[in-house]
Amino acid sequence: VRLVMKGFTQKPGIHFEATFAPVARLASFRALLAIAAQNDLKLTQLDFTCAYLHSTLKEDIWAKPPPGIKVPPGYAWKLNKACYGLKQSGREWYRTLDAALRSLNMKRCHADPCLY
Repeated sequence: VRLVMKGFTQKPGIHFEATFAPVARLASFRALLAIAAQNDLKLTQLDFTCAYLHSTLKEDIWAKPPPGIKVPPGYAWKLNKACYGLKQSGREWYRTLDAALRSLNMKRCHADPCLY
């Protein structure tokens, strides 16, 4: 079962400050592939399962439990981790990944913030 939040109900300045999360440029990806091909290097890709669920939220986000979950009247869930559907989930995942890569002494490229 996957919970998806109703992020369309979130209001800027109240529920989140920013939503921008960088994405790797196509030119960077092509250059990486060209360098790997020229030098006969092996490339490996990663896929993070449930990636958003690994990032911590900066803001306090409260959510109504889904139908069928019984909670006392007036109670709600306080989210500790990002969930699919929240506007800031992508940005928070990028921050989590960036911190992990930097802890491995990787440096972010100035031309493309998704290239380390």
